[in-house]
Amino acid sequence: MAAGGAKGMKKGSTFVIEWSKTMEDKIMDIDSLEKFLHERIKVNDKAGALRDSVTITC
Repeated sequence: MAAGGAKGMKKGSTFVIEWSKTMEDKIMDIDSLEKFLHERIKVNDKAGALRDSVTITC
């Protein structure tokens, strides 16, 4: 067995956006935020190319 152990999948990161106050104040709706995140998050320096690398749930 090679040093360092078996190769596995990379552990992903989880980010949580606290949205409740914004929803109460009706500053922005959840669909607009989800669309914005899909368009702006970059994977391999390409915006909007999320594929299976990033999952956005609302």
